[in-house]
Amino acid sequence: NKIPLLSSMAAGAKADPTKVHFAQFRDVVQDPLAARLRWNLKQYLKDAKAEAVDFDSIEVVYSSEKSHMKLLPLDAEVAGEDPSELGTVPNFRVRVVPVLGTMPAIFGMAMAARVITNLAGKPFAPAPAPTMKHNAVHKYRQKLQTRMAKLLETAKAQGSLKVDDLDWTVERTGDDEIAALIAQFCQRCPFTHARMGNGATFHIAMWRYDRPIEPSNLVLCTDKHKVILEELALDGKLPTHTALGTTREDYAQVLGVHRALQTKRQFLLESGPGSAFAARVDRAVVHMNKDHSEDNLTLVRAYGDCEGATSAELVSLDRSGMVFRCATGAKSQSDVRVLFPSRLLEPSEMRETLVKMTLQARTTLSADNGTGAESPSA
Repeated sequence: NKIPLLSSMAAGAKADPTKVHFAQFRDVVQDPLAARLRWNLKQYLKDAKAEAVDFDSIEVVYSSEKSHMKLLPLDAEVAGEDPSELGTVPNFRVRVVPVLGTMPAIFGMAMAARVITNLAGKPFAPAPAPTMKHNAVHKYRQKLQTRMAKLLETAKAQGSLKVDDLDWTVERTGDDEIAALIAQFCQRCPFTHARMGNGATFHIAMWRYDRPIEPSNLVLCTDKHKVILEELALDGKLPTHTALGTTREDYAQVLGVHRALQTKRQFLLESGPGSAFAARVDRAVVHMNKDHSEDNLTLVRAYGDCEGATSAELVSLDRSGMVFRCATGAKSQSDVRVLFPSRLLEPSEMRETLVKMTLQARTTLSADNGTGAESPSA
């Protein structure tokens, strides 16, 4: 029934209220109860041959504090007995977990606040993961700075990009911004879903080659996608979900994190007068449908996972993407959304992004067959 589910993890043996977080069930760290529940649930579903559970649909409140207290010992009179024989029901715990009385109450009040704000249509955006130590964050930033310098030298040597137009300096992005970025990605790679600390090597990588280095143009990822993003940058290509080999859902997650990490400058640009942007949108929709209907089809086939489309009409366009009405048969139509690789902050970015996405889509699909078709304009 798609009813939202909110659950509480272990409050026992915890004492620090500043380490209470909200997160998706799969992103919980430093909580043995959550780890055990995930394992048990996967085993149960496997044995029952049931459908997999989407852990992203389960939100939980938990504490990332490491437990320093242990279970209280058994009474002396039963110390030599088998603990499994002492419970009133099978698998019932017979040893007591030390609980600071305030912690369960804090968990409950946090859950109540989450439910009330969601019902009121005013949900808040909690920080889902504990912050990393400063030294570790600083190392990620240093590695990014070193790699970007090498990448710039490679771009100069190849001559494939206008290097003077690139802003690949890391100086404006500090350790605090890197820490916020890692927290927003829940210490996970959005593409492989690997978690930091579980053996995979992680990097902070540039997202779009044609945008400045700032939190909303960076992504936390593992080796594989770091390499892909750097290759796309050197080739002057945008990080579309097809180029990254990822799902549209994972791709949308990255864009959502970037929205949350917008700088004050970006926010002011986007919150400026909307009339100019709206007027540009109207002209772009008319122009694309009138003069670039084939490009509409190319965009849908390349980025909308709709290879069987026979025609596509641009219905609407906003700062995050476009909606096309696609025909896939004699009487079959469906609306397909194509996401931009980053939000459009200014009207001038609309044409630039559309042209680059279209040219890249043509190359991917070999749609132009070497004809060198005219680029779209908006």
